[in-house]
Amino acid sequence: MLANAAGETTEELLAVIDALSRELKILREENALLKRGLFGRRSERIDAGQLGLFEQGADAAPAELPALPSTPEPKQKTGHGRAPFAPHLLRETITLDVAEAKRVCACCGKTMKCIGEEVTERGHCIPARMVVKRYVRAKYACPDGHAVMTADLPDAVIDGGKYEASVYAYIATAKYADHLPLHRLEGIFKRNGVHLPKQSMWDMLVRVDELVAQPVLAQQRRELLEEPVLHADETPVTMRLEDSKGTKKGYAWGWRNLHRPDHPSKAPWSNSERAVTATDRRASSGSGQAR
Repeated sequence: MLANAAGETTEELLAVIDALSRELKILREENALLKRGLFGRRSERIDAGQLGLFEQGADAAPAELPALPSTPEPKQKTGHGRAPFAPHLLRETITLDVAEAKRVCACCGKTMKCIGEEVTERGHCIPARMVVKRYVRAKYACPDGHAVMTADLPDAVIDGGKYEASVYAYIATAKYADHLPLHRLEGIFKRNGVHLPKQSMWDMLVRVDELVAQPVLAQQRRELLEEPVLHADETPVTMRLEDSKGTKKGYAWGWRNLHRPDHPSKAPWSNSERAVTATDRRASSGSGQAR
């Protein structure tokens, strides 16, 4: 066993040379990878986090690779055919049968037997139509003429109103969800033989605002005012005036609280939605009514 002047043995020197060789190899690979990442093709460029792999050293134990499946899993092919109708849609079953005189085999003349059935589904649209509900109430009178009694009418949106609550809901949905102007709705009702002017529909929407929108907005306001911090947004809205030609600039104000995961808001809708009242829009438009 040989030893140099510093007292190091040949085995120790060989170990140092081997370690330096491994380090040199790692540095060369790292340098080549850096060059390829900087000057190579875009698809070959690397992420900065990949450079940490060289810090593990050559002596780091390789990570255990997951066992490969024996058979590859087949990929689910996305079909290009027709999508089936949703199961929640109402189904109307129409049974079609072969006439009894035709249930004879053309080859042997024997009577055919039923072995199953084929089902074909086709979409069918039923247009909205106005139906008049007639409430017929029997009248009862005292034989001596003391009193007269009839059954009570169901509650209406407006006392003595002409339309059921479903018509109010239909008009509100068509205008605010489907963005149909009232003059177009007037034409749709006229096509079905119903005369419903847009002024009457506007009065109906004001009633919906009083019964539905205002209580919800009032509750939102109460819960938002309990928050320590609120954000406000002012959005300009171009509004068409019914009583005069042209448009006018209005404003819609939205309020939102801070989203704090550790302190959920009592008003969950205020984290992502805005609360805008119809009165704000009318007040900001100046004179005239905006529809």
